[in-house]
Amino acid sequence: MPGVRDAVDAGCGASGGHGLLLAAWERVWISEKITQFRRMITGTLAPHLALFPHSRWANYLNTQVTAVEVTLEMAATQTR
Repeated sequence: MPGVRDAVDAGCGASGGHGLLLAAWERVWISEKITQFRRMITGTLAPHLALFPHSRWANYLNTQVTAVEVTLEMAATQTR
């Protein structure tokens, strides 16, 4: 995964625009949160759902976390 410096270099360009710098940093931060959500799903929820496929709690939490993941993906890829 690219780091913040890579995002800054790609988003800021030669103009040095602070708005582009902030947007690049935000996309990297959001991408890191997506990774954290995916790890939580695969490391915690998926095994629980495999053992208890009809667990109301696990299915509810999985739905909520998936919605957050999709929202973060949209934010991470949003361009002007």
